[in-house]
This record gives sequence, C-alpha cells and structure tokens, in this order.
Amino acid sequence: MNSLPSTAEPVGAFRTFRAPLLAFSATLAVLLLIPTPWVSLADSHPALVSLFVNGVASELPPAGWTLYSGGLMSPFFEIYVTASVMLALLISSPVISYQMMRSIAPALATRRRTLYSLVGCATGLLAAGALFGNFLLVHYYLPSSLPLTLPFFDAAGFYFSVFRAIGVGAVAFTLPVYIYALIRFRLLRRK
Repeated sequence: MNSLPSTAEPVGAFRTFRAPLLAFSATLAVLLLIPTPWVSLADSHPALVSLFVNGVASELPPAGWTLYSGGLMSPFFEIYVTASVMLALLISSPVISYQMMRSIAPALATRRRTLYSLVGCATGLLAAGALFGNFLLVHYYLPSSLPLTLPFFDAAGFYFSVFRAIGVGAVAFTLPVYIYALIRFRLLRRK
C-alpha cells in the first residue's frame, strides 16, 4: 500500500533547482557567445567575458610581469570558460539564493518578507565579498602565492589565483546568512 496521497508528487532536485540552472545557463551563454559592442579583429576572443579578463590583465599583474599561455586553445578553454562560470554564478546568485532559502525552510514561502530580506542580504553580501576579493584580497594573495622573482608567469595560474581570491571573498561574506537561516528555522541547533 502506498502511504502517500494520490495528489502528492515527488519533487526532484531538477524540478527544485530548475530556475537557478536556467538562469546560470543563460548567463553563461550570454557571457561566452555575445560579442562585445566594439569587436575588433585583433581580439583573440571578442565575447563579453573578455572585458572582465582584459580588465584583470591590465590592473592586477605586478610591474614587469609578462603572462604567457601554454597552448593554442589554452586561453579560451582555461581562462575564458572559468571566468564565465564564475561571473555566471555571481550574476545568477539572486535566483540561486532564492531557491536555496526556499529549500532550507519551505515555510518561508508564506513569509515572503523574511524570504526576500534573506535573499537580499545574501545577494548584497555576495557582491560585497566579490568586490572585497577583487580589490583588496587579490593584492595580498597574489604576492604570497605566486613567485615574484620570475619575469614570466603562466596566465592560467595567474587568473586562477585571482578567481580563487574573488570566490573565497564571496563565499566568506555570504556564509553567515545561510548559517543564520539554518539556525533560525531550527535546521541547525545552537549549543
């Protein structure tokens, strides 16, 4: 005998996280496929993500550094795709945060004010953490993690160090909101 009522449907992970997956996929496609408005033939990859990658390359390397790439397709597959995934996660974070909060406490669907305030706090802190990682953490993290004595450095290693610092800042700033939500809705017990 089936103990579930006949109207109950099993809710799968894809159905629950369909909106964040679609938001992430659409943002990723836009970043990788839409060209910049001022495309020049000299650009190696004229997608929107190249604006971010070129900005990092012009601002962050120490004086005297030359970045090189290891192979023919290496910059596109390693740097541009990784930058696009990170930026797509940051841009689609409000949708991801909304679905995560709804899955943490289904009762929040009835309390929209609490749900929207938690999502707003999580999104704002994620943006603040990413900016903190980009403008402050990178300048302390790069000199300690990369050898400064070499005049040449692998571009993929440099960019991954920058992306790691931005991601750590974003997660560190956002984590307290999720821990608060877990404690508030008694899914995590205080001791």
